Amino acid sequence: MKTRIITLNLSATVLFAAVVLPAAFVDAGWSDAATIALCMTLFAVGTFGFLASFPTAFERSRRDEIGAANLYLLTGDATPKNVKRKMLGALLVQVAVAITVASIGISRQQNANRLNPMAFAVLVPMLGFGLNGVWAARYGKFGPRIPAPERVGRHVAPAGDSETPDIPDNDVEMEQNSSHG
Repeated sequence: MKTRIITLNLSATVLFAAVVLPAAFVDAGWSDAATIALCMTLFAVGTFGFLASFPTAFERSRRDEIGAANLYLLTGDATPKNVKRKMLGALLVQVAVAITVASIGISRQQNANRLNPMAFAVLVPMLGFGLNGVWAARYGKFGPRIPAPERVGRHVAPAGDSETPDIPDNDVEMEQNSSHG
């Protein structure tokens, strides 16, 4: 399963580049339709992956220290270097192709009222982020959860401080602030 996520990301990235790069230079109805359909499909897959990674990451965060950057940008040591290189490489290609074809689409735009189908390409990097999240949530090796400092009332007690800070009584606080409206 680990490699299927990577293979999906790499294959979809190659398909994306192979379809939209030539389509950016062709002014035909079929290329516009193919670009929009492919970009929306890849965006939907990425969004689904992004949302599907949340429950898994949430459950793992009870015992592991997981950050959003670790999850979606594969930062730190949670992801092996070979996986990180492939997944972030695919994301980088998706971003580069998206910016390139959207720019070409804008520059070829002769009628301001016409739809620029190449603009849909900027949605595709969601695929990379979503699949990064799915891979990291399932297979990332995160460190153990760091215990939160002990809270006393609304204040955090300094480590090693046995005295509790003076916390005003809520009723007194309410009376004090009642004149403010």
